[in-house]
Amino acid sequence: MKTLFLVSAVSFWILAGCATNSGPVPIGNGAYEITGSSATALSSGGSQKIKLLKTANEYCAQQGKQASLVSAESSDGRVGSAASANGSAYAPGAPATYHAQAVHPGTAANADVIFRCE
Repeated sequence: MKTLFLVSAVSFWILAGCATNSGPVPIGNGAYEITGSSATALSSGGSQKIKLLKTANEYCAQQGKQASLVSAESSDGRVGSAASANGSAYAPGAPATYHAQAVHPGTAANADVIFRCE
């Protein structure tokens, strides 16, 4: 029962987060950089890149200009993994069985966009 609750709680936490982005940051020579990451490991880097490009377009539109892409990079999210082991050990006064579990967290999708307003 505890395991089911833990899995449900972790699943909710993974799906309930919010994506983040840095907003346009001046990096010199009229260029700006925006970095962003997804809220979950179930997102693609491509979708993050599109969100950042929209942010770049909105930023340049406020200045009466259009965003011109200099470079863009992205990576997809990766779901984590869990490994477990069951066994038994003999030690006087100790439980006869043990259970060990290692959890490797996943990574969020992320993207990086460099642009100019022209």
